[in-house]
Amino acid sequence: EDFVSNEEYAYVLFYSNHGKLNRDLYEKFERTAQEWKWTRISFGRIDVHRDRKMAEKFHDPTMVPTNMIFVRGEAVPVLIEDLDILKKKYEAQPPG
Repeated sequence: EDFVSNEEYAYVLFYSNHGKLNRDLYEKFERTAQEWKWTRISFGRIDVHRDRKMAEKFHDPTMVPTNMIFVRGEAVPVLIEDLDILKKKYEAQPPG
């Protein structure tokens, strides 16, 4: 809670240790956090099983994995158009 309030820009991953999608996204999140560690964006993650009460303050913990962006403590919606740009840039698509 203090993390998203104290950081100007916070990117938070809500995840579980169960399932391939969660593990894959966790690895990508960690890689991105390392690549961006000298930027103004702070990265944090919440394991919804180990810290369920904290997860519930921001998000439904049964809906994982989920990413949220906070600006000065407030969750910021990601526009579909922006998500489409990122998906094209990083070739993100569902398996299958």
